[in-house]
Amino acid sequence: MNISECWPAAYDLIANGDAVGAITLCERKPCSASLECQRYLGWTYYQQSKMEEALSWFARAAEQGDGEALFGIGCVHFAQRDFHLALQYYKRGADHGFSRAYGWLGYLYHQGLGVPKDLNVATNYYKQAAAHGYLIAERSLIHLAWKRGNLFRRILVVPQYIYLVAKTVVIAQRNINDPRLVDIPNAFDASNDASNRNRKTKQKKGSEKKGSG
Repeated sequence: MNISECWPAAYDLIANGDAVGAITLCERKPCSASLECQRYLGWTYYQQSKMEEALSWFARAAEQGDGEALFGIGCVHFAQRDFHLALQYYKRGADHGFSRAYGWLGYLYHQGLGVPKDLNVATNYYKQAAAHGYLIAERSLIHLAWKRGNLFRRILVVPQYIYLVAKTVVIAQRNINDPRLVDIPNAFDASNDASNRNRKTKQKKGSEKKGSG
């Protein structure tokens, strides 16, 4: 087997419910050098709360300049409550084209985790995530507008929220695996990252190339 055959073979195992086989395949050479396998192993071990293993596989993928792997490293640090390091890796993930990281950067500034609380910076990051289609970022913007607005502004926010809920429902009915739904309904719950990742993995066969989140 050459490296280009690794991920399609691993995907077939995953699709047939053989996650153990997929893990075994991805951990063996030459598949251990496959970017897609490295990502998969990172998220799988993350889901299992085996953070050292997750960090090791994400680090290998990050060496290839992969934005999603940098984001994954940030998620490990977030789960370990090292928010300062999480912030650094989320920024690096975003800089490498993984736009989902913008929403998490917004959340860190929104809550003052690892940095002083700054709602203006949070808003800017949420806007960048929303521009890439992430519905949770749109919800966060509406939430901030509600919290910071006067009565008139709050009245204006209500139809925006209703529209967002309706749009979310329509998208979910059409395709529950739509990447715009990532982090919904349990927003910014780090324990859901791997399940979101693995859910999207089952949609794809062959190499994944992420330019956005």
